[in-house]
Amino acid sequence: MVETSACGRHCGAAEANAFGTAHGGVILSLANRCGQEAVMKRHPEQPVFTDEVIRLDFLGPVAVGDVMEASAHIEEGNGTMATVKITVRTGKAGDKTGEIAAIATIRYRIGFKT
Repeated sequence: MVETSACGRHCGAAEANAFGTAHGGVILSLANRCGQEAVMKRHPEQPVFTDEVIRLDFLGPVAVGDVMEASAHIEEGNGTMATVKITVRTGKAGDKTGEIAAIATIRYRIGFKT
């Protein structure tokens, strides 16, 4: 079973740095939310926690006014852990071919932490 998720967010002035581009933490937050939603689709009755950001590559800027769209795909998982690859694209609203702004690999813990 393959679970995917898609999430979006507008980059406003409050999310930007002095150069008019999104802070990296804003991009990571969107990627993390999208990855967690993909895992929650597979395990809807279990809590899902971020365990580790394995890798995060920033590949291009997100300008104020742009829309960030993240898509997540579970690469591997079992009953207690899942590794998800998330791609964040940027562009104008409705632009499905935007530039890749970041690619993240995040591991999630499924169930209660002990």
